[in-house]
Amino acid sequence: MSDGKMRTVKEAASDLAAKMNLSAADLDETLESSGKSRHLDRCGWAKTYLVQAGLIYAPKKAHFLISPEGIKLANSGVTFLSNKFLTENYPSFAAFVKKKGKEDNHKEQQNEETSTPLERMESAYNE
Repeated sequence: MSDGKMRTVKEAASDLAAKMNLSAADLDETLESSGKSRHLDRCGWAKTYLVQAGLIYAPKKAHFLISPEGIKLANSGVTFLSNKFLTENYPSFAAFVKKKGKEDNHKEQQNEETSTPLERMESAYNE
């Protein structure tokens, strides 16, 4: 992203696959629950997390660019990002994680109240 080019998730996923030398088998791996590409799904989540941290932004639908804060991070020498790193360094991401955790807990409570034990077991298995 540090080249400043606008990208879609698919373009970024393709660039990343080439940079990481992912094999065809890696790229063919799918999620059991949806059948979607695991690599593309993870890139989509990475985009969401980077937006929440303020490292990239979406100037138009389905496209994104690196932000000034993202450029600063890219030039800092950091080579590995984790949720822990983002939480510790970007308050907007920490707030997103906290809010998401509350929503997930609420959904789990609602699901436990309205679903059968078999449905809860299947949900846990899929998770």
